Amino acid sequence: MASTARRAFTLIFLMVSMSCLNLVSGADRDGDGIDDSADDCPFAAGDSTVDRNGCPDRDGDGTSDFNDGWTSINPSFAKDIALTSSFDYWDVDHSPDGEFIVSSDETGYARIRNATTGVLVRSVQAFTDDATHVAWSGDGAYIAVTTDAQDVVKMYWANNLSNVHGDISADVGGGDQVLDLAFSNDGSMLAIAIGRSGNGGTNGVVRIINTSDGSVIANPNPAGEDRFYSVAFSPSDTHIVAGGNGEAYIVDTNSWSTTYTIGTPTSTVNDVAWSPDGEKISVCEGYDYNLGGSRLRLFNTANWANHKTWSYSTSCLSTDFSLDSK
Repeated sequence: MASTARRAFTLIFLMVSMSCLNLVSGADRDGDGIDDSADDCPFAAGDSTVDRNGCPDRDGDGTSDFNDGWTSINPSFAKDIALTSSFDYWDVDHSPDGEFIVSSDETGYARIRNATTGVLVRSVQAFTDDATHVAWSGDGAYIAVTTDAQDVVKMYWANNLSNVHGDISADVGGGDQVLDLAFSNDGSMLAIAIGRSGNGGTNGVVRIINTSDGSVIANPNPAGEDRFYSVAFSPSDTHIVAGGNGEAYIVDTNSWSTTYTIGTPTSTVNDVAWSPDGEKISVCEGYDYNLGGSRLRLFNTANWANHKTWSYSTSCLSTDFSLDSK
């Protein structure tokens, strides 16, 4: 009887120990089945095995996109097509498959065109004011449009441009405006960067919307920042980077707590981008009179070091990565 009891106790002890071991060693933030300790791209799900473990590999040959030649070595940047217009375009985004582009303009329209031919496929007038920002969801299902003249964001089905949830409020108080939009890569969340429109008014937030029902998930406000100019999701959707006035903040999308503050920028962070392999963040800064120009900076997500900087004599307004993150 005593021997049986000892065996039972030993079995229970081993089961508990193994369970605790899994909790300690099984961290896999991007959900690709590879522990972070062995994952070369912990912020981006992938199945590469040849050159890097667990990094994006779009053609499935085992070599990560970073080393698989997605970027032309000597691009000609030849103009494929040009469209003349009598009005200003404010923003543009691609569909996830690259087949279409969506633009927003001063007439309040969102227009979808074939990316190869430029032919207009469908359009919708979202606002009578300028449509200043537009975004296409990572799953291809949605398009979001906003204007800095109203505290409203509108979401449309990409396949027919019918409105999904009516007017989505971006109102967080007096004197605020929408400054950027970003969808999560799985299309389940929409991030709205909100900031003051002047020197007074409310503090800004990054409002997170549940795309399935239009409800507010969270309103993170890292460091009590009064303006958020830009926002982007990590490829794993486990974090966002939000650009403020002289800082960029890394925020966990589970707890909505700030996990790191990048304090290197010297001016407004006009745009941010997270590389498809999750290894780098690009920070695009506005004009700094003390520097006599602006900076475009690259940060490593492994240690948040600023490993590369480019200087410009004018403001940096937008930034993005190629598919291979180079």
